[in-house]
Amino acid sequence: AILDERRVEFAYEGHRYLDMKRIGVKAGSPGFQRYAKDCIVNGTCAGLAADSYKLTLPIPNNELNANPIIRGQQNPGY
Repeated sequence: AILDERRVEFAYEGHRYLDMKRIGVKAGSPGFQRYAKDCIVNGTCAGLAADSYKLTLPIPNNELNANPIIRGQQNPGY
């Protein structure tokens, strides 16, 4: 109930992304769902699961090349 209220009260402030990334799966959230009218425009309705690797961005190649210690530690999925 608290997550649903935060989604409404803090709309367009970026809190939803952080809530989903932090506790989305534990709260029983299905993830990010597309608005039905978006399907008409682009022909796809693929949502994003709450535990998807796409919620974490890849480490840029120039950072990996500059720091040999983290070279083999790319985020999972990339």
